Amino acid sequence: MNALLALPDAPARRRVLPVPLRPRTPPLSRKIAGIRPQSQVVITGTIRQTGTITVGSSPAYHFTLVDGSGELDALFLGWRTIRGLRPAIRVTVEGRAGTHNGRLTLWNPRYRIEPAD
Repeated sequence: MNALLALPDAPARRRVLPVPLRPRTPPLSRKIAGIRPQSQVVITGTIRQTGTITVGSSPAYHFTLVDGSGELDALFLGWRTIRGLRPAIRVTVEGRAGTHNGRLTLWNPRYRIEPAD
């Protein structure tokens, strides 16, 4: 306990008001061809292929997303399959771009399955 707070004539503690956070601006949705590693991205495309690969000693669910300008991989560490993510499904993914085996990759991205046209 703070010794000053125990004194009868101690000044009142100042109440610190939280500073409101600025609204987070969503990352720009862009084409795969314009993505650089370490950029925060939102991309909508179609899943071309899926599968399970090994990353280190753990399984990872993998799919390749294409949008007409290029392709990127999405990896979900620790998952062997994810229900609903299969070839020909249109999805929007969000995350920070990186690389894996020389390919543009999103690690554990957020995703949303888009409705069929």
